[in-house]
Amino acid sequence: MKSGNFFNLRAAILLPVLLFLTAALYAQPVFFSGDEDFQGEIILPREIYMLPQTVYIGDRARLVITLGPVFNDVPVFINPEPRDLLSLPDLTVNRMELEKRGENIRLLVDFVSYAPGTFLLPLLELHSASAGPLVLGGIQFTVTSILTPAMMVLSDPVQPLAAPGTGLIVYGGAGLIIFVVFLMIAALLWSRKIFGPLKNRFRKKRLLASLDQKIKILRGECEPVRRNEIFSLLAGEFREFLSFITGVDCRVLTPPEFSKQVFDVPGFPEPGCLHELFRQWDNLRFCGQPAPHPEILKILDSLEAFFKNTAKADKK
Repeated sequence: MKSGNFFNLRAAILLPVLLFLTAALYAQPVFFSGDEDFQGEIILPREIYMLPQTVYIGDRARLVITLGPVFNDVPVFINPEPRDLLSLPDLTVNRMELEKRGENIRLLVDFVSYAPGTFLLPLLELHSASAGPLVLGGIQFTVTSILTPAMMVLSDPVQPLAAPGTGLIVYGGAGLIIFVVFLMIAALLWSRKIFGPLKNRFRKKRLLASLDQKIKILRGECEPVRRNEIFSLLAGEFREFLSFITGVDCRVLTPPEFSKQVFDVPGFPEPGCLHELFRQWDNLRFCGQPAPHPEILKILDSLEAFFKNTAKADKK
C-alpha cells in the first residue's frame, strides 16, 4: 500500500472520531458553584444586562435576562416576592417577571444589593408546556461599591449655612415671615379703609331698627309702668345714636349743654331744638308719676321728624 493511501485512510478514520468527541464535549451539562447536586442540562441566557448599567450598593436595580426560543412555551408570570426562590446573603430580590413581546422573551429581576462584588444567581427551573422543566443558569452580574480607597477619608464638617438646603430654609423662612407680617399690615389698613364704612353702616341700621321698635311699642297700648321703662330706654339709645353720627359723646350731656354744641352733620337740627327736646324728655321721665301718653307721642313725633331729615340729607 502506498504511503499516500495510508494517510488518506487514517484521516478518514480520525475525522469522524474528532467530530464525535467535539459534539460530546459541547453536549455535556454545565455546572455552577452552589448547585453541585444538579445533574441535568442547564440552559444559558442569550444576554444579561442591568438597568442602570452601573449599580451601587443600596440602589434599586433591574436585571434583564434575554432568553432563547426554547422558552417559548413557558407561560408569563409575575412573582412579587421571589425571596424564597432567589435567596442570597447580601442580595434582596423584590420582584421577578417573565414577559413576552413578540419573539422577545425576557426575565426581569428587581433587586437591591447590600454588598459589592459579583453575584451568581441560583439555578431557576421554568416549566414549559411542551418541553417540561427547563433549568436556567449562568446568571451573573456585578455590583460596584461607590466608595474607593481615596474616598474613604471623612471630610471636615460643613458650616451650617453652607450645607445644602440650610441657607434656603433659613433665609427663605425669614423672608416668608417678613412677607406675612407686611401682608397682615396691608390687610389691616385695607380692611379699615374698605370695611370701616361698611361696619358703620350696619351699626347705624342696627341702632335705627332698635329705636324704631321702641317707638312702635310706645305708640301702642301698654301699661304706664312699662311705658315709662321703655321711654327711659329710648332716651338712652337716642343719645347713643347721636354720639355715633356726631362723634361727640352725647350720653353725658345735659339739655343746656346741647345748645352749646355745634354739630357739623347734614340734616341735623339746631342745637336749641335738641335742648328743648331733652328738657321735655327729662321732665316727663323724672316727674315722679307715669308720663301722659299724649306728651310721649309729641316726643315721638319730634324723633320721627329728626330721622326723616337725616335720611333725606344722607340721600343727597
